[in-house]
Amino acid sequence: MSSQASSSKRSPSDSLVLNKHEASQRWPGFPLSELKGAGYHATQLRAVQHTAADLKSAGFTLDELKAAGFSAEDLKNAHFRAVELKSVGFSAQLLKEAGFKAVDLKNAGFRPQQLKDVGYTAGKMKSAGFTAADLKEARYKAADLREAGFSLVELKQAGFTARDLREAGYPAGEPITVGFSFAELKAGGYPTTELLRAAGYSAAELMTLRYTLADLIQGGFGADDLVPLGVPLAELTLVGYQPKAADLDAYSLKVEVKCKLTTTTTEGPGRFFSSKLTTVKLNLSLAQIPLEEPDLERILFA
Repeated sequence: MSSQASSSKRSPSDSLVLNKHEASQRWPGFPLSELKGAGYHATQLRAVQHTAADLKSAGFTLDELKAAGFSAEDLKNAHFRAVELKSVGFSAQLLKEAGFKAVDLKNAGFRPQQLKDVGYTAGKMKSAGFTAADLKEARYKAADLREAGFSLVELKQAGFTARDLREAGYPAGEPITVGFSFAELKAGGYPTTELLRAAGYSAAELMTLRYTLADLIQGGFGADDLVPLGVPLAELTLVGYQPKAADLDAYSLKVEVKCKLTTTTTEGPGRFFSSKLTTVKLNLSLAQIPLEEPDLERILFA
C-alpha cells in the first residue's frame, strides 16, 4: 500500500528518472513549466497534444518549438510575429501559407520580389504600403498596377514606359494627360491614328487626309464615328472591326416580302374569291431581328 501511495505522489522529475517514456501521458495538476524543469523536451510535450501556445507560455523558446516540429501556422496561432519566424528560418512561402499578410512579410524584411514570387497580388502589395516603384522593381506589369488601383502618375513616376502602358490597355489619350509626348507614345507602339484622335482629330478629318478605314479602326474609331459618315457596317467588318450589339441599331436592312393576298366577295347566292401578288417593303434595324451570328455574317457580306 505504501508503495502504491508513494507511486501516486511522485513528481515529474521522479518520472523522468524512473520511466522516461511516461512523457506520452499528460501530468494532471502539474504546470508545464515544471515538466520543462523536469527535463521534458518540447518534442515530448507536443506528442501529448500540448500546443505551441502552451509551450510558449511554459518558457520554451521559438527555436525549441520549431525543432519540435511546430508549423509556421502553429507558431502564428501562438502569437509569434512573422519577423520572429523569419529569424529561425521560415520562408516567405511558409509564412504566406500560414496566413500572414503581405504587410507582415514587409515588416519582417522580405523584399518585394520575394513576396511576388510566393503569389501576393499587386493589390495586396499596395495595401501593404509598397510603392509603384517597388512593384516595378519586383517585375509586376503595368496592367497589374492598373488593376491594383495605382494612378497613371504613379506608374509614370515609377518608370513605366509608353509601351508598358499600351500593353496595359491605356488608350493614347490618357498617357498624354500625365506628360507623355506624342513621340514617346508613337515609339511605344500607339497607332498614328489613335494619337491623332487623342489630339482631337475627327474621323471625317482623318478620312480627308487619306487614312484608310483600317487605319481608323486601329486608331480606336468605331461604328458610331464612321457609319454616320456613310461607311457601311459591312465595310468596317471587312477591315477588322468587331460589331457590337449597339452598332446594329445604326445599321438597317431593307427587306422586300412578296405575298399573296386573297379577298372574298359575296354577290347574290354565290361567293367569289380573288387573289393577287403584292410586295411589302420593310426597313428594319438589325437590332430588331433575332439573328444568329452566321445569319448576321451572311447579311453583312451579301
